[in-house]
Amino acid sequence: SSFHSHSPSLFVSVSHHITSILNLNMAQPSPTNGRQIRVGMVGLGAIGSYVAEALNTDRYDSVRLVSVLVQTERSERPSSCPAEVLLTTDVEQFFSSDWDVCVEVAGQPWLKQHAARVLKVGR
Repeated sequence: SSFHSHSPSLFVSVSHHITSILNLNMAQPSPTNGRQIRVGMVGLGAIGSYVAEALNTDRYDSVRLVSVLVQTERSERPSSCPAEVLLTTDVEQFFSSDWDVCVEVAGQPWLKQHAARVLKVGR
């Protein structure tokens, strides 16, 4: 199903938070130098699939989903995660992939285990 058929308020909330994060420190030079901001996302459940679908539309041309970390392997690749997006269960592979900002939609257990590492590497 398309992200447009889901709750508009959820999409507005998620997109507002992503936009707010990306707009922090606008006066400082962008670490992306004008290129698309590459998003690494943790989780691909109901909310994660929704966010992935949104990021893969033409609506957000300055943001591109490049890597998704999931808890368990899937028998089929989710439609919200195109072939050019790294889809992995391997935490090390996820962290070594080339993303600028991490979006977490997996829940508190992942945060407790890995949030400090995300912040330590500065993304």
